[in-house]
Amino acid sequence: KQTNQKLETLNGCGIALASQVLAEVRNIERFKSSSSLAKYAGLCPRERSSGKTFRHIKTKSGNRRLNMALHRIALSQISKSGNQHAKQYFQRKISEGKTKPQALCCLKRRLIDIIFMMLKYKQAYSYPN
Repeated sequence: KQTNQKLETLNGCGIALASQVLAEVRNIERFKSSSSLAKYAGLCPRERSSGKTFRHIKTKSGNRRLNMALHRIALSQISKSGNQHAKQYFQRKISEGKTKPQALCCLKRRLIDIIFMMLKYKQAYSYPN
């Protein structure tokens, strides 16, 4: 309440997770874009290539506590009582050929974009039409 942030309006993000995200991010002004926040959270893939083979793997670097909070939010969003838009996004990624962990990583990356904008402009989450 003191920070005037409204993260708990995001489906699946209660007071505890919102405070954990705020504690790990601290000042949103440190990040110039949502991509830099995603890198800080450890959600950017790292290239692991050799010869003619090009691969991208999940990185184990970054702020693991922030990543864990985002993981919990993402899991609650795709649960039975979760966000319908997140479920559709998750199913679309699976139908595109991604595995469930890869689709969950895509959802977490999308959540980073939403959280970055919510923190930057101090607005509540509004569901898209």
